[in-house]
Amino acid sequence: MLTPRFSLSQTEEFLTVTIYAPFTHIDQTEIFMEECDFRFFSKPYYLRLHLPGQITESEAASGSWEADSSSFVVKCPKLNVGENFAGLDMLTQLLTPKGETEVRTKVEVIGGENEEDSDEDEAEVDWYYEQKLPDDELGPNVDCDSFGYGFGFKHTGVYKSLLAEYSEMVDLVEPDNLTQVEREEARQEKELRDFNSDHYLCDMFDSVAEVEECLSYQSPLLACVSGPLTTTGPLSVDHQHPCLSFTTSEQDQLLSIPPKQLLVTPSLLPSVHLGLADLLYGHSYTARVLGLDCVETGWCCAKLSSSLSCLARFTSPRQLVVTGIRRALCYPLYRHWDIAIATWRDVVLLLKLGKVAILKSLLSIMPALNSTPGHYIFNQLYVSDYTAWVQTVPEAHMVSLAGAIDRVLDRVTKEEVGFDLPELEEAARLTIQEEDEEGVDKLVDGIGKVTVTEGNDSDDSDTESDDSSSDDSDDSIEE
Repeated sequence: MLTPRFSLSQTEEFLTVTIYAPFTHIDQTEIFMEECDFRFFSKPYYLRLHLPGQITESEAASGSWEADSSSFVVKCPKLNVGENFAGLDMLTQLLTPKGETEVRTKVEVIGGENEEDSDEDEAEVDWYYEQKLPDDELGPNVDCDSFGYGFGFKHTGVYKSLLAEYSEMVDLVEPDNLTQVEREEARQEKELRDFNSDHYLCDMFDSVAEVEECLSYQSPLLACVSGPLTTTGPLSVDHQHPCLSFTTSEQDQLLSIPPKQLLVTPSLLPSVHLGLADLLYGHSYTARVLGLDCVETGWCCAKLSSSLSCLARFTSPRQLVVTGIRRALCYPLYRHWDIAIATWRDVVLLLKLGKVAILKSLLSIMPALNSTPGHYIFNQLYVSDYTAWVQTVPEAHMVSLAGAIDRVLDRVTKEEVGFDLPELEEAARLTIQEEDEEGVDKLVDGIGKVTVTEGNDSDDSDTESDDSSSDDSDDSIEE
């Protein structure tokens, strides 16, 4: 059976389900609606939705076939008139049965219909709890299987078995044999080796016009903001704006994601949220500097996201922000401090825009990674599960994460990032100043060596010569 493409809308009284089914048999269609359960069957299509509110099958219910769009339009009466059904654009979540447990994910599923679990989901995440590994896990004989990666850090041994194919995609040598602490140290050492001071200073002092063009970029998703754009306060977002609607291809992508719950244990919740922001950082830099249609999009997203390229696990927003800035100054086309900070501001705005904007960003990453040789593994390990998980996360968590990152951005310094940036910039300024002064001195010396010599004006000489010739002629005539 095929899962058809669908969309939902609502009024005070009705929930409207629009189902695109071009190859259906209209006379063989069955529709069922009761409480939170909606089912549609019309060979070869089958759709079952688990709704966030209750509907009822009454005389007010109706269905029609729109030949122009090859779609069924079903109007389902709400049991409680005026009730708002939240999350109608979270298509994958609507396909997921409530309380389902996916054993294969190795991630504990918390939730279902228990109100206490729902309250826990709404609780604010403690972003500033520094998680430290136990001392016995830092010794030489470490069980590396206890340090996973991917969404929820549940995958192990992937790169060990596929090292020949993925060795160039990951910046670590034999990452499955490294603890999280060793991965962090190896990442920092490699960034220190890869940092190119000439490239950094060239972008700072020579590529001024190009950098200004990148800094002037504004995401198309911000068209839904009616008030001032600010990262420090709430945004006035029009959630009905067309820019926050999923395109046909995006709907197909959402439907292709296996419906499953991927809630994580509270101890891992901060790191999983921070990993999401890390993915959005790679996407936001690419959108700002390269454009999402660039062939380097997949590579750039993966390179700037240390979750993908270095198997990073973040324990605080400060670690997340500093790591993103370091990679933005080491690897991409333009390595400029202001671009790195502006990209983090883009991430803050994305998180404040809500889950639809986040999902659209993740959905744009997936085809870019698939079109980059070997990078499809990142979709399997991270992006696909993140896309399903985001649909279940309370909006309050996204806003809280945005605020935590924004507070770090207000205080982060170049000294904290490393690479001796203040010293490099000061040395470059002094060198430029000396070169300018030497240029002025040479110009002055050159002007001083210029001498002006006296000479007869050519016009005067010609006149005197003509007068002399005229006098000689007069004398000869008198004789």
